[in-house]
Amino acid sequence: PEPTPSPTTAEVTEPVQKYVWCAKPGGCNSSNESSCMAGPGECYEDNGYGALKSGYTPIELYVPANATPNCRDRGQYGTERELTCNFHSTGFGRTRVNLRPPAGSTMGFYREDTGLGFEASFIRHWSWRLSQRYVFLRVRASNFQQARNIVYANFNNSGNDEILPVRFEMRSA
Repeated sequence: PEPTPSPTTAEVTEPVQKYVWCAKPGGCNSSNESSCMAGPGECYEDNGYGALKSGYTPIELYVPANATPNCRDRGQYGTERELTCNFHSTGFGRTRVNLRPPAGSTMGFYREDTGLGFEASFIRHWSWRLSQRYVFLRVRASNFQQARNIVYANFNNSGNDEILPVRFEMRSA
């Protein structure tokens, strides 16, 4: 006799918490640069776990076509090196995130196409000035060259005519 197939169960997916900030309805301009951004709890339904609310524009992370993230040095903080890296378009205002992963978790930036990326130990700002594309972040590195190499290892998009989509994730250990 043939074995009886076991019943299948639908995969249960937990809601995913959002961490990247959004521009408020009406967008950002020079007169509201310091107040035009909203945290995930405001711009996504269900306190940052649901769909994007109408009128809000999330920061979309990517590396520009034919470019590197153009990381710049911001200094050493103990065992962490702070960088500013081009990971989004212009037009977003100030965010004061100061995000660290909860105990037992990691967070990082990952390529959408391969899943490869790097862990970040701290996010200071998702954006700061309307005219800039920088995310302010830290990685565990003892100097600027080492920190930049960690980022560029998987995010050098030179020679590619398409933008490289990037996602931010918080992962449980």
